Amino acid sequence: MAEKKYYWLKLPKGFFDMKEVRYLRRKEHGEIYVIIYLKLLLMSLETNGQIKFEHYSETPEEEIAFAIDEEVEHVKAVLDFLISKNHITVSNDVYCIEKLAEMVGKEGRTASIMRNARAKEKQNDSNKIQDVTENCHDVTDKNNNVTDCVTLLHREEKEKSREEKDKEKDKDKEIDIDTRVDTDTRVDTEVREDATLETIRLKNQQLFNDFVADKTLSKKQREYILGMVNRYDKLITKKHIQGFYNNAMTSIND
Repeated sequence: MAEKKYYWLKLPKGFFDMKEVRYLRRKEHGEIYVIIYLKLLLMSLETNGQIKFEHYSETPEEEIAFAIDEEVEHVKAVLDFLISKNHITVSNDVYCIEKLAEMVGKEGRTASIMRNARAKEKQNDSNKIQDVTENCHDVTDKNNNVTDCVTLLHREEKEKSREEKDKEKDKDKEIDIDTRVDTDTRVDTEVREDATLETIRLKNQQLFNDFVADKTLSKKQREYILGMVNRYDKLITKKHIQGFYNNAMTSIND
């Protein structure tokens, strides 16, 4: 299937200054004649400027007048004038408008879709630029220059990057601190593990000696408290010894 094509009439800026148009306008019914000329151009748009007399009517002007919905005498006047000035040539019942080729535009359906897509994309880009400009107005309140807005965006990106770097540094510091804490804890644990049971008992006995130094105790009471202290394989507190002392005073008598 052949691709559908679209045609349009491209009137030059100086169309109404063209000699044939100016002469037509000066005639009686000149405005109508110019409109008929335009209709003839449109009628022949898809046939490269050719209008074929198909003999549905007795004369070409009658057939054309019917097609473009104009008076026969007006169509005849326009055809006669344009033929006399060689703007229309006639050959084998075919009327050819010579200047039509200069004023016709056409494209295939695919090209039309692509053109519309490009126009839409261009409009979207224009809208984005407008949005950026409006946002820039809101930020600066005084300066409506897009460059200032772009500078602001760059500054924000730079600050964001700096904040991310600072976060990374803080994270590295936290990792380093955690590592040191783990190391210190591990070393402390190893030191505690290295402490011998004898060392613990010596410290417990020293705490016992300090506690009973000013106490009046019998031999059995003293031996009871010391025995309780020596049973512990970890460091005890003064509170522990106080408990042992209370038990000895209430339950052991000479």
